[in-house]
Amino acid sequence: MKYGTAEEYVPKKERRSKNKWMTQEILSVMSDRQKIKNRDSQEYRDADKLIKKKCTEAKETWLDRECKEIEGQFGVSHKVYQKINEISGRKLGCLGSVCIKPKDGTMLVEKNDIKNR
Repeated sequence: MKYGTAEEYVPKKERRSKNKWMTQEILSVMSDRQKIKNRDSQEYRDADKLIKKKCTEAKETWLDRECKEIEGQFGVSHKVYQKINEISGRKLGCLGSVCIKPKDGTMLVEKNDIKNR
């Protein structure tokens, strides 16, 4: 049986970003910037400026598109709030409820425990 490297058998995952506004073009420019050895060179600085410019433009267009979508959903209030929370990046902690951590380090989730504290 012939053994080979992992690159031969395991497919390579496509590089993705956590940001929803990040485009594939920006990711490719970022990978090109990584290949530049000298970080003090003009080439690296130009690539960095280009990335920042493209990120600003992409985020602005993404936000405009999301805001237009919110404006179109004003009849359904729960979807509007859900979309606003998604855009703002706010996440609900402790499974969507309020939680408090007392001095002993345990997590209080029950309403009665929180009131008693």
